[in-house]
Amino acid sequence: MQFKRRLGAAAALAAAWYSSPALAITQITSVTVDEVGHAIYIDGVDLIRPHQTTYVELEGVTLTISTAASSSTHIQAKIPNSLQLAFGVGYELYVSPDRAQSAPGLSFGPATDQAFFAVYVGTGATGATGATGATGPSGTGATGATGATGAVGAIGPTGPMGIGLPGATGATGAPGPTGATGAIGPTGAIGPTGATGATGPAGTGSVPANLTSLSQQLGTNGYASEDFKYAVTCMLGDIILSVNSYGNGGNAIPADGRLLPISSNTALFSVLGTNFGGDGISTFGVPDLRSFAPQGLQYSICVSGIFPSRN
Repeated sequence: MQFKRRLGAAAALAAAWYSSPALAITQITSVTVDEVGHAIYIDGVDLIRPHQTTYVELEGVTLTISTAASSSTHIQAKIPNSLQLAFGVGYELYVSPDRAQSAPGLSFGPATDQAFFAVYVGTGATGATGATGATGPSGTGATGATGATGAVGAIGPTGPMGIGLPGATGATGAPGPTGATGAIGPTGAIGPTGATGATGPAGTGSVPANLTSLSQQLGTNGYASEDFKYAVTCMLGDIILSVNSYGNGGNAIPADGRLLPISSNTALFSVLGTNFGGDGISTFGVPDLRSFAPQGLQYSICVSGIFPSRN
């Protein structure tokens, strides 16, 4: 028997094969499987004949034909619940319009009176939505008669308005206890720095030689640059003496008396406070040790690191 491949157009039919029309009068052209409704729809030629019993079998199970919904070119049959179809599996469909002459498993009649169809269950494309049926006529029932309006009841008389005499003013109550003292308000802004006092008289006496020698070894109150980045973890507020000029976004900056914003240095502010300058509201200062650094060295202060523990 020759088979040809055919694409299905139903929700549960992915592909099928049918026998060549040249070999049979009874032909199956397409099959649709409705797994939800447990039904199979067969289209073809010479499927049902007058005064003869059509036989439909799917995978060896006899199917019940819906006579009212079937014709010579279309058969609608019920798939029993016992036959569970699986996706991706092929099933053999057999149709004969003359049960008396042909039945699988017995003896086949003429090839013209039987048709085989291999059904492959898969997921096909959804068919187009059918046209919307015509709207039926609107039903209009007769309006019932309006009931009679009931009589309006009589308005009752208005009662007299009562007018009472004002009562006597009550005695003044005893004074309540004094409320708790309110919280202390915030500290006011620091006042401006007073004028510099007069210079005192020059001291007398000579500077010891050792102090003079030490003074000559100190810096000149200035740093050349901030060329190096201090990348070592340090303790907040620690002073570092080095030939390197730290700064440039590292963990330490020059101890040059500069003012820093409190908002972005709250931890360091809690260690230094305003001991080295600043208004204590928005700014605070770091120590100015430039004039105390030996020649060629620089004092730096740790501004980002470990917060020191307190005793």
